[in-house]
Amino acid sequence: MMDCIPYGDRAMLVRFKQEIDPAINQQVRALKEQLIDVHGVLSMIPAYCSLTIVFDPNKISYLELESKSKNCKSSISAEKNGRVLKIPVCYDPDIAPDLEEVKTITGLTTQEIVKLHTSHTYQVYMMGFIPGFAYMGKLPAELKCPRRDEPRRAVPKGAVGIAGLQTGIYPSVAPGGWQLIGGTPIECFKAKDDHPFLFETGDTTKFYSIDRVEFSKIEVKVKNNEFNYDSLYE
Repeated sequence: MMDCIPYGDRAMLVRFKQEIDPAINQQVRALKEQLIDVHGVLSMIPAYCSLTIVFDPNKISYLELESKSKNCKSSISAEKNGRVLKIPVCYDPDIAPDLEEVKTITGLTTQEIVKLHTSHTYQVYMMGFIPGFAYMGKLPAELKCPRRDEPRRAVPKGAVGIAGLQTGIYPSVAPGGWQLIGGTPIECFKAKDDHPFLFETGDTTKFYSIDRVEFSKIEVKVKNNEFNYDSLYE
């Protein structure tokens, strides 16, 4: 199922079945790949189950763009797989301020939360609300938690959070309401680099647990530009 909806006079919203599902998100990414070289398409914004297409109406009409999008549908499943990243996370209470709250909500112990969070793989469905923030899912159902009643004004860089069936890493200090269960010393966004984003849509992420000592060692290497980022990729 795919619906095209006008989104102002210079954009079109393509909506698929409204679910967080890897197969649906694959359709979103495949459509983006097939439209990337269409004359008149200026930019595209992929989300969980939709694609926003910004276009120049002087070069392509809405109806032409709608037709091209719908004609892509039959071959939409041929999307290539993304990369696999392994990200170290410290679940120490010093950098996991919401761990006790999550334990209360879920009824799980700290050890069970860490085991569940690190034993699953997560797809990067979309990039959002600040540069470098990757929305990943799905969390195991046992870890499902609501957002905090009162968002923080400043979530620390590197904080690992969960909300609903999503998990993610704050790439910089920012307001946020996700439950913080850990932190990573890895830089997810480096504005001055030619390729500033650690994650891309379609990537698969695995988290592994590290202690506070290992966290500090990696943190020093990152700050001194000595950390080998290639080691994160399988």
